[in-house]
Amino acid sequence: MRRYVFFLMISCSIAGTFLSCNPRPAGEQNAASDSNAARFKKQSDHTVAATLERDARFAVDAAGSGMTEAELGITAVDKASEKLVRQLGDSMAHEYAIANAALKGIAAKKNISIPAAPADGNLLHELRGIKGTAFDDRYLQQVKKMHGSDIELFKRYISAGKDSDLLRWAILRLPVLEQHLEYIKTVGSMVMQQRRTY
Repeated sequence: MRRYVFFLMISCSIAGTFLSCNPRPAGEQNAASDSNAARFKKQSDHTVAATLERDARFAVDAAGSGMTEAELGITAVDKASEKLVRQLGDSMAHEYAIANAALKGIAAKKNISIPAAPADGNLLHELRGIKGTAFDDRYLQQVKKMHGSDIELFKRYISAGKDSDLLRWAILRLPVLEQHLEYIKTVGSMVMQQRRTY
């Protein structure tokens, strides 16, 4: 038993895939947020620090969610049974990789810490453990839910955010997220329709 546990620990360490061996839903985001809060409080007065923290919190949340969406997309390409779901996953992985890279560039320029790993490791761990139609259903359910949450996050930031670069990114990104949500709903309906004709 000890040998098995030791082997499992070494495997996780070598692979570097803590998401599959040790899901961490919020640790990365909390660490990034704490780092930002401490930095801004040292550099600015209370009002300015609060504004910078709000902008940074949006960047942290958007980055964590974006990385989760990209990883879910990659997983869908591998695990989904329906071609439509695999195509959706491939599209999401590609588009989120581009958006995440743009956000990472803005964060680096603003000296904002963002998480280095997806926000929801538990969800990724769960979905990597299933396949076939069960995967399709769970994936579609989750990306629909996440896009709804992201749209609300972006709308709130657009109405209250201050950083011009983050605002520009969010304003350009919001219609894309809304289009994604409609695409996800359409794929879900088409998958259900196909199942009824089998």
